[in-house]
Amino acid sequence: MTERKMLVGLSGLVVAAGFLTAGWLAVTGRLLHIEGLSLGLISLLVAVVFGIAVIPEVLAMYPLPPAVDEGAEEAHHDEHGASIPLFMQVWGGLLFLTAVEVILARLQFNVTLMLLALMGLSIIKAALIIAYFMHLRFERLSMVLTVIPALVMCICLLGIFFPDSTRMLKQGRDRQPGSDMLEVKTPAAESPESKAP
Repeated sequence: MTERKMLVGLSGLVVAAGFLTAGWLAVTGRLLHIEGLSLGLISLLVAVVFGIAVIPEVLAMYPLPPAVDEGAEEAHHDEHGASIPLFMQVWGGLLFLTAVEVILARLQFNVTLMLLALMGLSIIKAALIIAYFMHLRFERLSMVLTVIPALVMCICLLGIFFPDSTRMLKQGRDRQPGSDMLEVKTPAAESPESKAP
């Protein structure tokens, strides 16, 4: 039980830190820049992944009343707690979210809002796929504690290298077309008119 409480507490801190980081970026106006947008999305992704991963532990610590949790006994008899109807519902939800993304991409409105909506929907879809189709929702605590740190490390590495792409976009814009970077520029020779007394 102590291990569950520690997992829930740490996950709560990570979720709060993720949402606070995204909120701080939005309040300071840095969310509209590519670096702030990437950091905000990464922090929200980490918060969503940790939030979804800890839900089974919270439900195990604080079970629902028997009248509300009638279906839990049926799900408990399944091998992993998953069934074909559940997977079909998740698949239908993913199809619906994909249709919403296609409709949003075809609408003509503010690009920043559209990108935020599309990336947010993509994060939700990724979380559903990780939780249900990769069976992380049904895994034991040790498996979750093994996979989550690796996922967070990958996300952090993406956060480190993604802003560097803006530097690559700006690199080379100061050169003139047709000039060579190794070419040494010498001062132009004085014209004959400037030498006349």
